[in-house]
Amino acid sequence: MKSRTGLVLRVPARLKWNDAAMKALPDISVSQQLAAAFDAMPAQLPDAVASMCDNVLTDVAGLCVAARNTDYAQATLRATNEAGVCTMIGHAGSFNVAT
Repeated sequence: MKSRTGLVLRVPARLKWNDAAMKALPDISVSQQLAAAFDAMPAQLPDAVASMCDNVLTDVAGLCVAARNTDYAQATLRATNEAGVCTMIGHAGSFNVAT
């Protein structure tokens, strides 16, 4: 398989997507790891850092809400076969992203 940069990507045979291990959710999600890392940070961030974090969070949430009715977001909702513990900003309900 070639990447967008033209590099040839080789996926070892033992890491095929159809393996159950590749489809299983991790014990600790990426968002949980990020939350733990953020929790370990000092309570007081420099004002510039706190302001940038606020701006990024606002921007991401706004993009999620603005995109909620796009074909891509609707296809993602249709591809989710069962309820789960994950949320999609701008959508009611909870979703299983592994399905």
